[in-house]
Amino acid sequence: MTEDLSKIKNNKIKIIKQKNKIEKNISKVLNAKKINQKDLNLLFKSNLIKSEKYLFENFLDSKTGSIFFDNQLYSFITSSKINEIYFYKRKKNILETENSALLEKKKLLVALENKISKTMSAIHLEEKNLKRKIADIKKVISILDIEKQNFLSNKKRLENIFSNKSDKNSKFYKAMGLLDYPAKGIISKKYGDYKDAIKSKWTGYLFTTKSNEKVYAIFSGTVVFADYLKGYGYIAIIDHGDDYMTLYANNKRLLVKNGDIVNTGQNISISGKSGGRSVNGVYFELRKKGNPINPKKWFKG
Repeated sequence: MTEDLSKIKNNKIKIIKQKNKIEKNISKVLNAKKINQKDLNLLFKSNLIKSEKYLFENFLDSKTGSIFFDNQLYSFITSSKINEIYFYKRKKNILETENSALLEKKKLLVALENKISKTMSAIHLEEKNLKRKIADIKKVISILDIEKQNFLSNKKRLENIFSNKSDKNSKFYKAMGLLDYPAKGIISKKYGDYKDAIKSKWTGYLFTTKSNEKVYAIFSGTVVFADYLKGYGYIAIIDHGDDYMTLYANNKRLLVKNGDIVNTGQNISISGKSGGRSVNGVYFELRKKGNPINPKKWFKG
C-alpha cells in the first residue's frame, strides 16, 4: 500500500512539471508575437518617414512651398504605397501563422489540462480507495487480535476446568462400549474429520438433531461447568472421575448448574445453535486428563 501511494505522488509531480513546461512555451510565443507587432509598427513608421523625406527633398518647390505633381511623383507615391502594403501583408501573414500555431498550442494545453484533471481525479480516488482499504485491513487485524485473545482466554478457562478434576465415580472406564449417544440424531462430524481448508480436525462428535431435542449425560458425574462460552455457546461439562470428563456444547438451553450431581441418561440440556452453529444439534467431546480422545469405543455398537 505504501509503494502505491509513493507512485501516485511521483505521477503528480511529473504531470505538474509537464504542465508548467507547456505554459512556459506558450508564454514565449505570446512574447514573440508582441515583439513582431512592435517591429511592424516601427517598419511602417520608418517607411513613412523615408517617403516624406524623399518627397520634400525632390518634389517640393522651394519658392512656393508646393509639391510638383507629375508622373515621377505619382510613380514614387504609388511605389511607396505598394511597398507599405507588401510589408503589411507579409507581417500579417507571419502574425496569422503565429496566431494559428498559438491557437493549436492553446488547444493542446486545454486538452492536456483536461487530461491532467481526469488523471488527478483518478489519483485522488485511488488514494481514497487505498486509504479505505488500509483502514479496513487495520479493522480486520484488530478484530482478529480480539478473537485471538478470546480464543486464548477460553482455552485457558477450559484447561483450568479440566485440570480441576476429582477421582470420584472411577467406574467410567469400565463402562467402555456400554454407553448411549448423548442425543438422538445424525453424527454429521466424527472425531478426526477435517474441519476446514487449513486441515484442522474435529476433536469430538457433532450431532445434528431436530429442534429442541433432549441432550442426556452419557454417564453419572458432577457438573463442573454450566454457562455460555464464546465459540461453544451454552455448554455443560461433567466430571465422571478417573480423569474423564464429557463436554456438551451448542445447546439452546441448559437444565443443570455448577455442582449438580447427574445420573446416567439424565436430561441436562436442549439441543440448539448457540455458539455460531448454522444447524440445530449438540457438539460432544470426551476428554482424558484435559485432552480430547476418540469417544467411539465408549458407545454401544
